[in-house]
Amino acid sequence: MLWANKSGIPVSAFRGWDWYLLHLRTHKGENRKWQKKVLIVFCSLRTGSNSELLTRETERGVRNAGHEVEFLTLKKKDLRFCKGCLACQKTGKFVIRDDMDGMIGKVRDAGVLVFVTPIYYYELSGQLKTFLDRRNPLFPQRTRTHTRAF
Repeated sequence: MLWANKSGIPVSAFRGWDWYLLHLRTHKGENRKWQKKVLIVFCSLRTGSNSELLTRETERGVRNAGHEVEFLTLKKKDLRFCKGCLACQKTGKFVIRDDMDGMIGKVRDAGVLVFVTPIYYYELSGQLKTFLDRRNPLFPQRTRTHTRAF
């Protein structure tokens, strides 16, 4: 599993997983401000896969810790490749009309993103890669604010 914070920066599943679950359990019930909205993006196309089993258990654990959980599957979604035109960064809307229109708001509203993908040929699935590429409307400020050359 890949975890990412709100800005989409990946966190190692092995390094961040235990700490985050401990963090979720520690603050359960102490204060409402610690409650998170967690979006689980599930990318396996197989029904009943190992990834699905682990995802459902993760969903149950996060919910039991007192957090709001939403499960988003990419199975049977019409998700097309990014054209790289960057028009969505200027307008905040997609040029391509597909199911990503309905999913981007959920990503924007989530406090924590959890990406679940099977590993194919030592890489993440194509569905997740396409989903990650299509999040361009969330990052319009990044290209405008970096004016300094590194």
